[in-house]
Amino acid sequence: MKKTLTDRDIRIIYLPPMTVASIHIANGEGSEQRSAEILDKFIKDNNLKNVYPSARCFGFNNPDGVPDNNISHGYERWISIPDDMDVTLPLVKKHLNGGIYAAYMIPMGAFDEGWLPLHEWVSNSEKYDFRWNTVEGVCGWLEEHLNYWSWGKKGYEIQLDLLLPIRPID
Repeated sequence: MKKTLTDRDIRIIYLPPMTVASIHIANGEGSEQRSAEILDKFIKDNNLKNVYPSARCFGFNNPDGVPDNNISHGYERWISIPDDMDVTLPLVKKHLNGGIYAAYMIPMGAFDEGWLPLHEWVSNSEKYDFRWNTVEGVCGWLEEHLNYWSWGKKGYEIQLDLLLPIRPID
């Protein structure tokens, strides 16, 4: 059964402007896992958990690819960092301008239960419309990895906020 989201299911959040370290695996099978390994090494090598405990982690398909074709699917991950932190290849430093987003929380893996219903909620909203091309040339659909410092620890469920960039309708 297809889920229909209501206004009570959606949170409207503001992401502040932030500097991020980005790793982008442009295509190929395992792009999500490889990007996670590289980002985790950066976090460990820079002691980011202690240096910047308020860091936020995001990911998104880039390019989105087509179903059943892992070769054309890529993934990009970001971790917010202090503005003055050095970033070396293969990571690059980027800037997220911030803005408002429609947010819907899902457990890891429930993407089919989240993205389409969230997209439909924005499409049907009388208060909000989409805000496209908001994140360094990509559409801006983000997955925020909630409680990132606890991922993999016993007793913690892996959760994501699906985030669509929106703007108030005038």
